[in-house]
Parts: sequence; structure tokens; C-alpha cells
Amino acid sequence: MEQKDKNSDLFSINEHLQKDNEFLLKRNELLALENEHLRKYIELLQEDNEHWKQSNEFLPEINEHKKGNNEHLKEVNEGLEGGNEDKKDVNRVLQEKERREQELKNLQRNAESLFKGEMRKLRSRFAGELLFLHDRGKASVAEMREGLGLSRPTAQRDISELKEKGLIMFVGYRQKGYFVLTDKGKGMLGTG
Repeated sequence: MEQKDKNSDLFSINEHLQKDNEFLLKRNELLALENEHLRKYIELLQEDNEHWKQSNEFLPEINEHKKGNNEHLKEVNEGLEGGNEDKKDVNRVLQEKERREQELKNLQRNAESLFKGEMRKLRSRFAGELLFLHDRGKASVAEMREGLGLSRPTAQRDISELKEKGLIMFVGYRQKGYFVLTDKGKGMLGTG
């Protein structure tokens, strides 16, 4: 009888160990999946950083064109004030100013399109969140979570990142406030 009780106890212990083993295997699978998601998220962040670096490369060139435009304006003003300059010179300076302004506009358009290209590379979830805010006009965290089916941590993380990028902002008081798109956020959607 005593041997039978020992066998029964061993069998019970063995069943518990098998269940623990199954649980640990499933947990390892979930951790592997989470690691894969984190790796992809890091890759996206690295791509975002690269796009920001590329768009910042345009800034010195834009500033150089602005500086050139200011110099040409100064020449035009000096010519108009002095009254001694030939009309042809003034027209030449004005044409050069217009040409430089057009170059500046083209550079700004290039920088904007690069920035909009970055928006396309943002996770589709971010685009969905921006579109949700655009369609609703405003939304609380709870409304965003509910409307988009996001978990609390995901919603908080995404909202922080969208705020950090200047695409959304919080309006009102802590308990009764809501989020709206900024002009930059509207611009990213092509509605601003």
C-alpha cells in the first residue's frame, strides 16, 4: 500500500513537472516573439534617425540661399537708394533674387517631400492614429485606445512618440483633456 502511495505521488509530481515544462516552452515562444518585435521596432527607429539626418543635410544649403537672398536685397536697396545704378543692374539683381528664391522653394519642397517620405515609413499604426484624430477632430487616450484597439502601454508609447515628433498635442486638463493634430500632423497627412 505504501509503495502504491509513493507511485501515485511520483505520478502527480511528474504531471506537474510536465505542465510546468509546457508553460515554460510557451513563455519562451512569447519572449522570442517579443524580442523579434523589439528588433523590428529598433530597426524602424534607426530608419527614422537616418531620415532625420538626411533632411537636416538640406538645412545648411537652405540657410546659404537665404543668406544670398539677403545680400541681393541689400544690393537692390542700395541701388534704389543711391539712384545712380543703371536700371539693367537693378533688373539683373531682381532676376537673380527671383532665381535664388525659386531654388530655395525647390530645396524646401525637397526637404518636405523627404519628411513626408518619412511619414510613409512610419508604422501604419501611427498613420492610423493620425487619421483617427483627423477624422474625429479630437480624442482622449481612452477613445483612441478603444477606437483603434490598442493596449494601454502601446497607446501611451505611441502617443508619447507622436507628441515628441510634434504631430499631436494635448489640450485641456488632465482628467478631461484630449489630443488634437498639430499643423505639422495635418501637414503629414496632406490636410494642413
